[in-house]
Amino acid sequence: MFIAGPYTATYNNATLGVTEEGWELEYTFSGDPIVGDNLGDSIQDHIYRGGNCFLSAILSEWDLAGVQEAFWPYEDTFGKIGHIGANVLDHATNLSSGQALVLSRSGSDCRHSAPAPGAGPVTITVRYGILAMNTPVRQLFASRHRKVGVRMQAYPYVPSSNVSASDPPASNSAAVWFSAV
Repeated sequence: MFIAGPYTATYNNATLGVTEEGWELEYTFSGDPIVGDNLGDSIQDHIYRGGNCFLSAILSEWDLAGVQEAFWPYEDTFGKIGHIGANVLDHATNLSSGQALVLSRSGSDCRHSAPAPGAGPVTITVRYGILAMNTPVRQLFASRHRKVGVRMQAYPYVPSSNVSASDPPASNSAAVWFSAV
């Protein structure tokens, strides 16, 4: 079965508008390799060490409030650097309702009037998400359509606790990057 269909997104409960090609979910898992002299440089196993999760999109409606906050999260005024030395997650946890980034399947897929069963999650909620560190944000100021690419990092948290994202999860096996229903 081939699956296609659009998603809408909000950031801090404000719409992010139209995207150029939708949202891309990216994750990587990390591990320490186990190497033994018995097999030279061959990796024989790994010790699992967690991972990182990102969501990326090219936003087409530059002037929406949600878009501005997504690509300029550390200060209310475009061009101001913000408070140096602040924890990044202090900004993510201050977002209203603890739902930094929410993607919702909208309308239908290309074959059905309603979303097809198994067509992917109806909603993806990134509770602690903010513009990824060390990611360039490029904007063209010209007579062309102004759009902006963003790469948001989803930080892990334990859903059943009231612990802020900046506190280490009590049980790393219960930590998630997002919820998907």
